[in-house]
Amino acid sequence: MAGIETDAPKAERLGTLEIPEPHVDAAGRMTFYWRDDGVRVIVEQVERKRGEMNCLITVLYRDPQKPESKPRPMVWKERHNLRSNSSTTGLIRKLSKQLVRDWEGRIEGIKEAVDGIYNTGDPMVYLDTVPDPGPAQYLIGPLVEADENNILFADGDSTKTFLAIASCVSLITGKSIIPGLHVPSPVKCLYLDWETTKSKLTYRMRRICAGAGIPPVQMAYKRMHTALADSAEEIGDLIKHEGFRFVVVDTGTAATLGQFNDETAVMAFFMACRSWNVTVLTLAHVPKAEGEHKKPIGSSVWYTQCRVAWELVKDQTEGDSLARLDLICHKSNNNVRPMPIGLTLDFSEDRYRYGSASAGNADLTRLPLASRVARYLLDNGQKTAAEIATGLDKSPTQISNLLTLQKGKMFGCSDAKRDRLWWALEKPIHNLNNNVNKAYLQHNPLPREGEGDVNKPAYEHANGVNNNPEKEEGPPW
Repeated sequence: MAGIETDAPKAERLGTLEIPEPHVDAAGRMTFYWRDDGVRVIVEQVERKRGEMNCLITVLYRDPQKPESKPRPMVWKERHNLRSNSSTTGLIRKLSKQLVRDWEGRIEGIKEAVDGIYNTGDPMVYLDTVPDPGPAQYLIGPLVEADENNILFADGDSTKTFLAIASCVSLITGKSIIPGLHVPSPVKCLYLDWETTKSKLTYRMRRICAGAGIPPVQMAYKRMHTALADSAEEIGDLIKHEGFRFVVVDTGTAATLGQFNDETAVMAFFMACRSWNVTVLTLAHVPKAEGEHKKPIGSSVWYTQCRVAWELVKDQTEGDSLARLDLICHKSNNNVRPMPIGLTLDFSEDRYRYGSASAGNADLTRLPLASRVARYLLDNGQKTAAEIATGLDKSPTQISNLLTLQKGKMFGCSDAKRDRLWWALEKPIHNLNNNVNKAYLQHNPLPREGEGDVNKPAYEHANGVNNNPEKEEGPPW
């Protein structure tokens, strides 16, 4: 190969060659560097499947006598199966034609090292020696759990992208512009886009900022053309260099290049995201079939691998600038599932503004049953279990069991033995973590069985009882 010296010392004998300890970066890329003779071997995107161990191999050479010279590629990102003799033999032959070295010894040593690293993962630890990390933390509470892969899924044209942009704006400024959500501190954000263009995202971002009364924020954007798994190294280097802590993937379907039903492709997606060591929000679509909207479209791996999963439901009348939204949490691995969140999004000509609303304002039937009961009581005042069952077209037994289970948590009741009246509590005991629950209960103890009011109804004010309990005063929670 032109430009590569081949008059190097005679080949080392197998057995005397030392394999250097590889450097492993955040993306899992392994670099083996022989400083004395200028050889560098890079192994990346290792994948084990059906007895094979496939990876991309790059071999670079730089004359050790000319350390300022640019490394020259002998092999550039070639895919090889390290379990195949024919594959490694072909690689050794190609390298031996360019530079005299013990390539067989080096490749065998690299195979052993890669196999050990791939099988072992991080060093073993005893969990009792690990400091208590405390309860789950949130970049955007309760929507986005920190250091995890979170999924937001919805039908097309449901404002997923708008919510993701608003989340980035909130994190960059350190102040939530979405009612019902909170941001503990500002972080840098990166938006990875497989679906639209920077001009469309800029248009939306500027109007969302205008709706919040703030100037446009410094939101990083990258338009993507290849599968996320194939771009993990490049993106990882960008994240590390720029210090991003939050990454939006729009969308998971496109980021797998349409292989959203393939378990291997979806797992490769999650492993690539995992290598970055940052918080990820993945936008996803839902199946077309009715009744299957509680999970993202495609392989079940989407749902099993994410730690938090939210569904976004939208209702908007033709010609109306106001979109009614519901955020419904279907999965929260590390905490209690939060209550549904009602929102509005007002699309005016030059500014988009989020507002608060009662949960169920988009589609009451999509809410969990307990939330539907709470909304029914807020809209209709105190009711018996039989009346609630009739109003929601559910069995009295199902409603009675639910009310009993959530008594003192979501619902209060009268002392009557028969025809007991129920109402939605002013402050349901469903918070982000148990510490918050305990703190709330210390200041708001639940009454003992048989004591007067179980808890204030949601329509009762601090300075007295609303004379018109059927009129809803603001969001229920």
